[in-house]
Amino acid sequence: LTTAHRGVKTLQEAGYVVQVEGTNNLILAADARRLGQTLLSRFAIRRVALPYIRKLSGLSEETATLAVPLGNFSLRIAAVLGTNEIAVRASVGRSTELHR
Repeated sequence: LTTAHRGVKTLQEAGYVVQVEGTNNLILAADARRLGQTLLSRFAIRRVALPYIRKLSGLSEETATLAVPLGNFSLRIAAVLGTNEIAVRASVGRSTELHR
């Protein structure tokens, strides 16, 4: 097995990922999602900024997000989806490489 396969197998055995029945796809298990939400709740800036992000999204009808720097990446810690038909999928907890 490759290192990646061993890592995935370990995550499956620990209950953090589960395989979608009848496919090779993996999804996060409920425990992993709860762990992620616990981590995100520790960002005090998220609690403070969320009302403003909601207002910004409501006024602009666009998706508004909050990200914090994490090395050479940014970590999205909050998102409010806009009402426009064309929307950016804003996954909270997702990291993105910072532009140079």
